[in-house]
Amino acid sequence: MQSRRILLVDDEPALLEVCREGLNEKGYSVLTASNGEEALQLLEQEHVDLVVSDIKMPRLGGLDLIKEIRERHLDIAVIVLTGYGTIENAVECLQQGASEYLLKPFDFSRLTHKIEKVFEERRLKQYDSEVGGLLHILSLERELSMELDEPSLLKRFLRHVRKTFRPTALAYFAPRQERMEPLIVLGQYFKDNEALEWFEQAADSVASTAQPRLFDPMNIAASKLAKKIALSGVSAMAAPLNAFYEQDGVLVIVRDTQNAPLNGNGNGRSNGFNLNDLQLFSIFTAHAGSAAGYHRSCRRMQRMNVEFITSYVQAVEAKDPYTKGHSEVVRDICLLLGEALGLDPDQLNDLGAAALLHDIGKIGIPDEILNKPESLTSAEQRIMRRHPAIARDILAGVKSLNSILPLVYHHHERYDGSGYPDGLNGEDIPYMARILQVADGFEAMTSNRAYQQARGAQEALQILQAGAGKQWDPRIVEAWIHLVENGDAPRFCTMSPVTS
Repeated sequence: MQSRRILLVDDEPALLEVCREGLNEKGYSVLTASNGEEALQLLEQEHVDLVVSDIKMPRLGGLDLIKEIRERHLDIAVIVLTGYGTIENAVECLQQGASEYLLKPFDFSRLTHKIEKVFEERRLKQYDSEVGGLLHILSLERELSMELDEPSLLKRFLRHVRKTFRPTALAYFAPRQERMEPLIVLGQYFKDNEALEWFEQAADSVASTAQPRLFDPMNIAASKLAKKIALSGVSAMAAPLNAFYEQDGVLVIVRDTQNAPLNGNGNGRSNGFNLNDLQLFSIFTAHAGSAAGYHRSCRRMQRMNVEFITSYVQAVEAKDPYTKGHSEVVRDICLLLGEALGLDPDQLNDLGAAALLHDIGKIGIPDEILNKPESLTSAEQRIMRRHPAIARDILAGVKSLNSILPLVYHHHERYDGSGYPDGLNGEDIPYMARILQVADGFEAMTSNRAYQQARGAQEALQILQAGAGKQWDPRIVEAWIHLVENGDAPRFCTMSPVTS
């Protein structure tokens, strides 16, 4: 919490001082200003996470301050305080972008509750944004897999790029007679031939290195040609786009941050591209190039995308050093247990895939929660419990994995109905999800974690036996204990029989 910085804006010095002292005691770093103009000056110089502002102030009031924050594209939440509380004021504040509204006079505890609520909502929004990049990629895969001819494939890809990145214009360049020439140009911006010439040069530099590149307004404006044609305020990205029409090309997308509104109703202006955009754009172009090269082989495309998603499992486990290899071990236990329970080959394939991917949703959970050695707070538990839903949303984008969605989504239900996300109980929990629960629980108990040391296999089986009928399906627990006691699972444990 100490890294959170709050700016308090109010023309009542006594109120500022009381709130500043109270928030400092809560661990926040606090700045103060007596009106909106002072606040804007501070925002130009200091990093601030949250503004808490009065509405009625001299020189510049709270509503005008919110408008300035929005127009300057500052990513800052705002809580409005006012003694002039009406429904109209509340609605206007929220319409202008305020996150919360609090009437004066107020208890300090209510203010801290509002602040904590805003920060938690922004954390959740950030996690959703990180997962959103993966969802965009999977959506792109689904759309590209629908096309079998190359022109339609390229057309659909470019449409998806425009939908995701909202560029002012884009151009696809390909080599012709030792220089890059535009094959496809979309957007009024490129009617300026000199502007198109500058981006031809940019495409040429990207083609020579075969590396994606971000062109922000500063490095674009630094070139002589850009100065000549007034390209200030223009942001662009370029990345290799291979395999289309049997040659390697470069896709350039451009965003005019000064002259083009971000949305159709004209509210606000678009921001320039950033490194996160470039990373996602690079994945897009790489994926489209692969699709163009293998568009006649749908099976091949599906395998590539399963491998791609599997890499996210490794990314999840890389976030927590204690869980490296966890999913692979859970898969192997599931296959051994599933075979003993009489599953057919197709069911075993689904169970193995679900076991491998069951924790993929943790890609959207912050490291400080995944690796926390102490018990999680209720707020942290709510965040952690979102990972089955995140996993379901990620995997839903791949049609070939639809059959495993119930297994992944319900692997944290409990047999007595006290689990999550849906509180299913008994036979309502998918059968193979119940197998996954036992395998996941046994592996977690017998491995080191940030919050616990590994238990011995003997102790882990006793815990499973004690939880049979409460957390786990008793028949599946009995089947796993039988396998271990008979020596059929030597890779996972060597032990004496369980005693009651």
